[in-house]
Amino acid sequence: MSDEESVPLYKIVLAGDLGVGKTSIFRRYDIDKFSDYREPTFGLDKLSKDIKVDGKRLKIIVWDTAGMERTRSLTSNYYHNSEAVILVYAIDDMYSLTLLRNWILDVNKDAGKALKFLVGNKIDLAEEGSQVDEQLAHRFCENNGITKLYKVSAKTGKGVREMFDDIAKLLLANKESTTRGENIFTLKREDMNKQAKKENGCSC
Repeated sequence: MSDEESVPLYKIVLAGDLGVGKTSIFRRYDIDKFSDYREPTFGLDKLSKDIKVDGKRLKIIVWDTAGMERTRSLTSNYYHNSEAVILVYAIDDMYSLTLLRNWILDVNKDAGKALKFLVGNKIDLAEEGSQVDEQLAHRFCENNGITKLYKVSAKTGKGVREMFDDIAKLLLANKESTTRGENIFTLKREDMNKQAKKENGCSC
């Protein structure tokens, strides 16, 4: 087997409703740029990155999905074979968090084994007041089987790259533990909760 063939590959899908900033997060991670011009995403776009996690090479492919309801039937087809789904809401829009329940139904149906992550975007607006408080976000995680919560700003770039790096690390650890017949998120839940305070994100 060649080195290229032995590099683990992980498919990550961004999901959430229109206007929460999925494409802005996607572009920030891809080309490290942000635009205030809001152009709705129709269909899907993807990027591929080779990264290192704890000295190990791996590749992630990130899919940016359309957030409009009329494209959800198309979007659901791309959940298949996903290792992770990042569910995005905007911290200044309470309704955007509520609407994620609809997306979670699709994820559970089409990618039941994928790890789910929650990210609150637009933390640059925190000074203007967040509509989604910390406890509510954590409760949402607990009620919907979400592995970890992050908060980022696609506009400033804060937390975006760190989020993807951390998710890649968790995916690699989960794959290795699954190979050993373990479940890292059951065995190390307490450790992850303690570690969360030191990281950009926080465990749910």
